[in-house]
Amino acid sequence: MKFLRSGKSVIWLIIAAGALGLAIAVGLWLYLSANPPSKIRRVILISIDTCRADHLGCCGYPEDTTPNLDVLAAQGTLFEHAVAPAPLTLPSHSSMLTAMLPHEHGARANVGYRLGNFNLTLAEVLKDHGFHTVGVVSSSVLSAKFGLAQGFDEFHDTFTGPGIWSTERRAQPTTDIALNALKQNADEKFFMFLHYFDPHEEYDPPDEWASRWPDNPYAGEIAYVDNQIGRIIAHLKKQNLYDSTLLIVTADHGESFGEHGEYTHGYFIYDTTIRVPLICRMPGSAQGIRVKDHVGLTDIMPTILSCLGIDQPLKGRGTDLSPCLTGQSLPSTPRPYYCESMIPTTLACEPLFGLVRANFKYIETVKPELYDLQNDSAEQKNLIATHPDKAQQMKRQLNNLLAQAILPSPDSQSTANDQQRLENLRGLGYLGAASTTSDSNKSPDDAKDYVHIFNKTTQMLLANSKKENEKVKSLCTEILNERPSLGIIHNVLASTLRDQGNTQAALEHFRTALDCPHSSPSDRLVFLLNLANLLFKDQQFESAAARFRQAIDLNPDCAEAHFQLGNYLAQTGNTTAAVEHFKKVIQLQPDLAQTIQQKINSLKQ
Repeated sequence: MKFLRSGKSVIWLIIAAGALGLAIAVGLWLYLSANPPSKIRRVILISIDTCRADHLGCCGYPEDTTPNLDVLAAQGTLFEHAVAPAPLTLPSHSSMLTAMLPHEHGARANVGYRLGNFNLTLAEVLKDHGFHTVGVVSSSVLSAKFGLAQGFDEFHDTFTGPGIWSTERRAQPTTDIALNALKQNADEKFFMFLHYFDPHEEYDPPDEWASRWPDNPYAGEIAYVDNQIGRIIAHLKKQNLYDSTLLIVTADHGESFGEHGEYTHGYFIYDTTIRVPLICRMPGSAQGIRVKDHVGLTDIMPTILSCLGIDQPLKGRGTDLSPCLTGQSLPSTPRPYYCESMIPTTLACEPLFGLVRANFKYIETVKPELYDLQNDSAEQKNLIATHPDKAQQMKRQLNNLLAQAILPSPDSQSTANDQQRLENLRGLGYLGAASTTSDSNKSPDDAKDYVHIFNKTTQMLLANSKKENEKVKSLCTEILNERPSLGIIHNVLASTLRDQGNTQAALEHFRTALDCPHSSPSDRLVFLLNLANLLFKDQQFESAAARFRQAIDLNPDCAEAHFQLGNYLAQTGNTTAAVEHFKKVIQLQPDLAQTIQQKINSLKQ
């Protein structure tokens, strides 16, 4: 009996142990089901610059422009209404990589701004979690100089070639760089930000794509980029990497073709430029999901981190969209999405601030606007008079969102001390730095009333990049006849007159540019440098020196002003002061150290 009892004890112990093991196994299975180990070894975030959502086949475009993206959407999740926070490249990409809004991360326009180092980027977070991080950009707008390289182990932003190819790279060589990086890091945890610039004006697809879309080169550019994305996907599949890669394809903004009177982008915040494509394919996720809720570019960073099981470093910034990738719904309470355009301030108009929520868009400006996006997708019927309560509600929400923003640190985001880069960006058709100065500089003018000035200015800047001097002068004159206080227009006209040898007329327009209101500090610095350099060339040395001193007062880190003032002081025999300015140049631009040191040594001899 003792033996039997002992045997029964052993049996019960075995049963108990088995039950415990089963419980542990079940518990482990439940845990893993709720928290599956990530199969994701690499993340590729692809941005197609200036790509309208409605020009993708999966979004209803009638022509076969995007076969690769259409398949990707069918294998993953398509967000049909993604909102860009600004219709410009640098602000939107900064939001994409930080989950912050433009007035929070500080990069509010392409010209005169940069993404400040105080921001925490997606690349920085992933690098801290063991990912090798690579950035491949194809436009100087996103070069490292403007802050986008934060957190990247490699950042490919060098462009070579004549004319426009000194500021951008076509999709094929961009893809070549990306494929090489993928091959070199096939076995590592890997993050790539891959940027294609091709659909940006001027539309000039390669011959094969131009011949297929002879009457629609913009569609040809998108088709060309889709073909290059197909190369990336084909490589991943061939190397058995596709099913361990999180792929996200989006755009920074769209493009206008005359809707609301706007051509290109950057001025208005209607859906032609604010609605962008967003496609996500996660390994093991549901297929063919289409999400009709509004989402935003600020949601990309938290979604990627969630897919990887990484805690969100900035709580409340952006929305985690990863539940959608498995067929779940977003929270029933719609999230508001913010958008802005500061570019009207460069034309002495009020900026545009917008809020999209639950299929309505509110635009705050001199003459505010309200649209029902579900029933009026073209935004043709302004409901501000018939739905005043809705407008007031959304205006309050917009003001609350702005008031609760995490504001950038007070350190300057300006890149105004780099005049050549500013001029390169203007060569791409970009206006000057948007003014974010406030109430004392407010304009009574609504942007809608001056969109024709924006269109003419864009044409003028593109003509200026091609050195079509007579066309530039004609367009500048037309613009100034209607808007005589636009400093940037006087500056371009003055530069053209200078290049044609008309020094006195050029000096007059440079001085007028400085007296114009509404110009940003970075634009004023450019005007000062242009005026001072021409005065120096005209041998008006004392006047030139006074202007260089003004430039240094405006921006103490302006290397060009220190260099030229040093030259003036050396010329007048003030060697000690000249050397101090030359030393400041070395401090600001170490790459010039050898050349500047030779000047210092010659002065001391």
